[in-house]
Amino acid sequence: MMQQMMQQEISRAMEEQRREISALKEMLASSSRNAPIDESDPHEGSTNSNNEDTSAN
Repeated sequence: MMQQMMQQEISRAMEEQRREISALKEMLASSSRNAPIDESDPHEGSTNSNNEDTSAN
């Protein structure tokens, strides 16, 4: 009996978490539509190009 109640509580919590995650994903999607993300991050790009240069030599 107790185990079944705990299982139901866990199921409820997981369902709530899924709803929150999907809501967060929607928020992220709408914010990225409003402000397009520049995928060439200046810091990341510079390190990547440095790595390419060293591997080319």
